[in-house]
Amino acid sequence: LYFIYTGQVEAWPMNLHFQEPNLALRHRFGLEYRFNPSLLLQMEYDLNNAYQYQREDKKIWIRHSFPIK
Repeated sequence: LYFIYTGQVEAWPMNLHFQEPNLALRHRFGLEYRFNPSLLLQMEYDLNNAYQYQREDKKIWIRHSFPIK
């Protein structure tokens, strides 16, 4: 079981009428569970303070790797 965290500071124009960028924080939290080396389940929660709408995003992935020999 792995815990994943990514924090990022972004500069972006808050309003199109102003040219000076504003700073915003973006946080990404995740959990990853490996059933075996080639199969994993990953859940992620993304919180972006830059956007007033759609500030949160939740994702669930099931990934399988096919080794090439």
